[in-house]
Amino acid sequence: MLATVILLAALGVLMIQTCTAPRPEGGGASATAKRNQQLVFVFLGLIVMAVMASVDYAALARLHLVIYVAVCVLLAAVLFTAEIRGTRRWFNVGPVNLQPAELSKLALIITLASVAASQRLWETLRGLLLALAWALPPLMLILAEPDLGTPVVLVAIWLTMMYCGGARLSQLASLCSAGVLVGLAGWFSPLLKAHQKARLLAFANPSADPQGAGWHLTQSLIAIGNGGLRGRGLFNGTQTNGRFISDQSTDFIFTALAEQWGFIGSLLLLALLGVLLWRCTVVIAEAKDPLGRLLAAGATAVLVVHVTVNLGMTMGLLPVKGMPLPFVSYGGSAMLTMMALVGLLQSVYMRRHKIAF
Repeated sequence: MLATVILLAALGVLMIQTCTAPRPEGGGASATAKRNQQLVFVFLGLIVMAVMASVDYAALARLHLVIYVAVCVLLAAVLFTAEIRGTRRWFNVGPVNLQPAELSKLALIITLASVAASQRLWETLRGLLLALAWALPPLMLILAEPDLGTPVVLVAIWLTMMYCGGARLSQLASLCSAGVLVGLAGWFSPLLKAHQKARLLAFANPSADPQGAGWHLTQSLIAIGNGGLRGRGLFNGTQTNGRFISDQSTDFIFTALAEQWGFIGSLLLLALLGVLLWRCTVVIAEAKDPLGRLLAAGATAVLVVHVTVNLGMTMGLLPVKGMPLPFVSYGGSAMLTMMALVGLLQSVYMRRHKIAF
């Protein structure tokens, strides 16, 4: 798992440089500024991973209420910051932006695992609703930013952890059906902005507005198609060099790899991600207790959703939604959170054997 994460991070640093290398970025920053920042994020992330792995996950779970309240306070406080691109999601901390929504994933996993494992909430419908109630405060605060991607991840965390705990599929299906109805009603609420609705509609027919809502998806598909079998070569992607794809170093980093390394390079990325997710399932299967199993299940859910949504939206299989590719996309908050999740998985795996006296 550690080797796979390092390879993915190295691949991400290289792709980030290809997205920014042809010309200096705005504000006078050098063409390698993002690459250098990502190297720092990776280094700090590895430290976070090592710390998380060294801490007994049972001791971490006992601090769940402190972690949960602290993250909810950050999520509430960020709503009073200045708007960036129509949203309030970040705290400016020196040269980087801290995104509390990323931390909410880790906080919810630790909280749900601790509460559910001690009370076996997955055994009854009342327990499932109680577990869901823990997810609602951060979910509603994140929707108010507004951010539609992270709430999907939080719901997936709850769903996966309850399923791995032993919840009945019929009960989970009933609650999910109710959630779908609430989501449909949310279409008419003020929480969903006009540009967000446009992006969702553009998924069905991006050619209807190729210069507007369908721009991201149209340019993404062109870049992936340009790659062909073997790609155009490193630093030779026409879409990448021409800056046709917005947010290419973050949400659309896969398009840079697909254009420059083609289908073969894309398979390499998928193979690395597949190995990582396979090791996650091994950790779940070999956890020594329900607490460890739930923690590993929650961390795995985050990785699976991010990989599925990110790759799906770039290939036109899912609506465009801002969600970084784990360990590959540029970003400090996302990198540190993903590294912390892997550290949590390592902690569970390192302590998978019970000590017999």
